[in-house]
Amino acid sequence: MWGPLGLVAARLVAVEFMPGLNAEAEDHALVSAREGENNLQARMATLELCVAAQEGDCGKLRELLDGGGASVVNERTEATNEETGDEVKTTALIQAVICGQHAAVELLLERKASPNLADSDDGTTPLMCAASGGRRGLRILQTLLDRKDIAINDTELEHDATAFH
Repeated sequence: MWGPLGLVAARLVAVEFMPGLNAEAEDHALVSAREGENNLQARMATLELCVAAQEGDCGKLRELLDGGGASVVNERTEATNEETGDEVKTTALIQAVICGQHAAVELLLERKASPNLADSDDGTTPLMCAASGGRRGLRILQTLLDRKDIAINDTELEHDATAFH
């Protein structure tokens, strides 16, 4: 995103609005701007993965994962809990599980999404979401339980409960 013109513009802004800025500080400002943009790009990629996972759009998931999204498959993004209105940090896999998108769950797991990565709100894992999903979550629950790396004894923070407790 920072093409040559963007870097020139950032340098001009630094010089114009921060008089007396030395070359080292100017370079630091540019590095910070690049890091901020990289962080924003990663957050946007994570959000796009979550939306595609919620919708069960496996074509879009593949496109995102093949286009660099694989690096953020285990990143959390902010979302609003529809039941409580609270802001939580969640993963694409958790969103696919909650929305009952079995094909998306399988694709994300195939692409190295961690089946044990909990949301940052209360420690809810994909397995816990699947276990509380009723009948529509049974296939997803079985898919998760079939994995050798699933942690069935992880506990939720708020109630200190496992997926089956």
